Amino acid sequence: MSRIIKSPNRKTVTKHDIIRAVTANMMQVRGVEEKLADLDILFGEFVEMLGKTKEFRKYLDGKFKQKEHKRSGGSTPPSK
Repeated sequence: MSRIIKSPNRKTVTKHDIIRAVTANMMQVRGVEEKLADLDILFGEFVEMLGKTKEFRKYLDGKFKQKEHKRSGGSTPPSK
């Protein structure tokens, strides 16, 4: 995590201090994004290596596919 580092002679945070801290945070987020993308590719290759791509896709579809929502209350007569 980045910190805004203040000079001992200054008590206020400058615009440059904030820009530096935000830039450092953005760089860290980009690094995490790259690592997650690499893990995604690596896991896909691992499942493909095992030869269980279809089974894994079927498992995920069964587990995480959203079910259709039923309308509650049934049918109501239109108001007059």
